[in-house]
Amino acid sequence: MNLPKATKPKLPPSSIKEVVYSSVISFKENDVYYQELFEMAGYRMRIDIRSNSYDFQCSATIRLWSGDSAVGWTPLGSINAGSMQTKDKLFVYNHQTNGKGDINWFVADIKTLKDQACFILGIK
Repeated sequence: MNLPKATKPKLPPSSIKEVVYSSVISFKENDVYYQELFEMAGYRMRIDIRSNSYDFQCSATIRLWSGDSAVGWTPLGSINAGSMQTKDKLFVYNHQTNGKGDINWFVADIKTLKDQACFILGIK
């Protein structure tokens, strides 16, 4: 049986315009959330990243706007908790350092999710 070789997703070239509408870090109970709303190559997307005190409750997803408010956001890609680069226990770390959150905590997973979206949507 011949299986196709896996291809590595590519970053969008700089010629593809990306507009970020909002980028928010928020805190609730034991969670630190990151949410980004953006548009790339005519597609509206949303990234949701959650860091929890328990590593298995962490999550990272990218969703595509369906264009229909009845359908809403359609899951496009994700990173399982064990493969995430965003650290768990960010709530505790942030509390100890008296910070307000740092976008750098999420950068690696943001890049991975955008790579997945480019690959799935055929954005080159």
